[in-house]
Amino acid sequence: MPKKRPGQKIGVECPVCHEGKLLVHIKHTEYHDAAIGSCSKPDTDVVKELVCSNCCLKFAAADEGQSIWPIIENKLNSFTQPDTKPTTCPVCENDSLKGGRTHRTSAEDDWSPFGDRDSQQQKRNIFLFCYDCLTPVYLTKKPNT
Repeated sequence: MPKKRPGQKIGVECPVCHEGKLLVHIKHTEYHDAAIGSCSKPDTDVVKELVCSNCCLKFAAADEGQSIWPIIENKLNSFTQPDTKPTTCPVCENDSLKGGRTHRTSAEDDWSPFGDRDSQQQKRNIFLFCYDCLTPVYLTKKPNT
């Protein structure tokens, strides 16, 4: 059986038309409630595939099936806050900005057995990110320390 070709990275130049950038298609994954007394997983958004912003060809993603949150949070580590709040993404120039917050403040799961959020809510970053290339564009609130 032939080996599966590795997927492309988000935001790179299209390997076919060389004019567009590869943007992410996101699939919403829903989890059903768990049994009483056990932890249920929260719904999440995962990387489905990549699409060229110019020629619209689809490509397999290197991060296929991965939650978008670790990808965005990893990019937050090297994020530099701009002077003004942008209205478009500086990377792909699209205006599909959405709000988000860091999901974990530690290695522990942030959901209690009863499905509500943990008490560490005030220790999360709140930010705007591009829904097309998963780039953080503006930090709206830093955690309380």
